[in-house]
Amino acid sequence: MVIKAGFFSTLVGLMIRFAYDQKIIKLNSKYWKTVTIFLVVFLVVVYKCQDPIISRVNSNNRLEAISNNERIEYISESWKIIKQNPIFGVGAGNYVLELEQQNPGLSVWDYQAVHNVFLLIWAEIGIFGLLSFLAIIVYLLFWSIKQKNVFKICVMLSLVLFLFLDHWLWSWHMGWLFLGLVGYFVYED
Repeated sequence: MVIKAGFFSTLVGLMIRFAYDQKIIKLNSKYWKTVTIFLVVFLVVVYKCQDPIISRVNSNNRLEAISNNERIEYISESWKIIKQNPIFGVGAGNYVLELEQQNPGLSVWDYQAVHNVFLLIWAEIGIFGLLSFLAIIVYLLFWSIKQKNVFKICVMLSLVLFLFLDHWLWSWHMGWLFLGLVGYFVYED
């Protein structure tokens, strides 16, 4: 699903970029060279990785159906945890431990974080942590809009979409680093 989420959020960001970019109307040759290079690289990657991509895009696939059902299950489990600890959460990094305590005896791979950063933050550090995180995201989005930087707006909107589709930006250290780099990139003048 990370592949789908990544492709989807990138596609949305590119569509927003194309919709707002005045260079398309002017037919700027440098711009079209960039678009052409992107499309060529994208097509080469799709061609070389077509089997895993097709298996992930095909929602009739048995494994993809299982993955979608598990994601729905993870969302319902996260709501149970949020309802029990709405104000302060279960503690940063303790989501899976809380799942294990609520559902003992499952296989190790059955304990997974919800694939939605906003729900995961709420479950782990409570409503105040979620509101703080949302404030940072909204601030960076408005900062991008204030600067009238279409690229940064697209990056922020793609990021927000991706935050709804996976958890690694919050649950892995590389995700924290990535969020920090995106925040720095968007905020810098």
